[in-house]
Amino acid sequence: KNSKELSKSCSTYIKREQHPAVLRKMLSLLCSNWNTKQIINLKPFLSFPAIGVRMATLQLFIQKSPKDLKSVLPRLLRNKEINLRNLAIRGLAKLDQKTAMKYFEHFLFKGNSLI
Repeated sequence: KNSKELSKSCSTYIKREQHPAVLRKMLSLLCSNWNTKQIINLKPFLSFPAIGVRMATLQLFIQKSPKDLKSVLPRLLRNKEINLRNLAIRGLAKLDQKTAMKYFEHFLFKGNSLI
């Protein structure tokens, strides 16, 4: 099977996988060919306990379906994990560059404090 066929057939395996490192790799490698409808099904992984899984999922949304981040961006922009917050600012930039710039400036000048 080619990569696109494989990524379509692996949805069940991704939903069942619990090991964070394996799940992160599956999201990064297999889901990169997914369409917007398929990516939306990954929204629960934005709340996964392991940060690597959350970041891989957020990266997919930023690349494939940034508009579907609107409901979760406020939470992600206030996350205690700096790397996740930084990536969320990139997602926000796809939707609203002016507001993203405000978050970026705050992040740059105020460091780890939350807006």
